Amino acid sequence: MKLNEVIAAPGYEDLLVFEDINEEDRHNAAMIMFKFLSGIEDVTKDKLSRKKLAELIGTSPSYITQLFRGDKLINLLTIAKLERVLNIEFDITPRFISDKKTSFRFDSDGFKKEEKKEKRK
Repeated sequence: MKLNEVIAAPGYEDLLVFEDINEEDRHNAAMIMFKFLSGIEDVTKDKLSRKKLAELIGTSPSYITQLFRGDKLINLLTIAKLERVLNIEFDITPRFISDKKTSFRFDSDGFKKEEKKEKRK
């Protein structure tokens, strides 16, 4: 079963189908960014305007708006500035995704691609 078959309502199945790997990577980058921005909204909600946030990190309010709209991707320098001015730290923990058919493992010889075997019933 594909991801879009699991969570997509009828008529919206194609929203999670990508033309190529680059499009999927751009989508995933946007989803990662939105996780960061969601955390920013949680700590600034009703306390700090986006205009003031832009001023604190030395950028324009329009750039902050573009980030929150998803028009631009956030960069690591901006994340570092946000951590500094908000006195926060993002906790980034890598984890393996169990539903992928292909995975990579690292050993002394480097990365090795592994195909997951389907469980038989």
